Amino acid sequence: MYTVAGSGSCQDDSAVVKVYEYTGVYGIGYSIDFKDSCLSRTKFKIRVIECEDKGKDSRFESSFDFSAYPVPYGKEVSIAFDFDFNTDILIQVMDMRGMILEDINITDYVKNSESVKRIDLSDANDQILFIKVSTIRGTVVKKIVPSNKKR
Repeated sequence: MYTVAGSGSCQDDSAVVKVYEYTGVYGIGYSIDFKDSCLSRTKFKIRVIECEDKGKDSRFESSFDFSAYPVPYGKEVSIAFDFDFNTDILIQVMDMRGMILEDINITDYVKNSESVKRIDLSDANDQILFIKVSTIRGTVVKKIVPSNKKR
């Protein structure tokens, strides 16, 4: 099984990607760092442990999801969310190549407040797109398909 965790910003030309490969209890981790046009890789051993009581850890108590509709989409898609935590939210619409078509920042989202963001996709050229929603609790990506190939 592989797990990938990443962080970084293209603005300061640095990034960190961590890849974990494991089967069973033991595995190998790789940290790939890119900074100042230099790429470095670090290999390390990992041991996978299971939390005894996930119910008492607040990281496991909150559900984190969003809805994208209508799917298939037409000229517009709505992104609906209702998180049970305060957070800043980044919504990105990406094409199959990973190009960001829309980039929406929502600052100071207040928990339990239903929100819907409508995104104009009339310039998306009827292609499969990915909606990526990032919060302080992580990132969720969903695929949406166009309603037709000809408009």
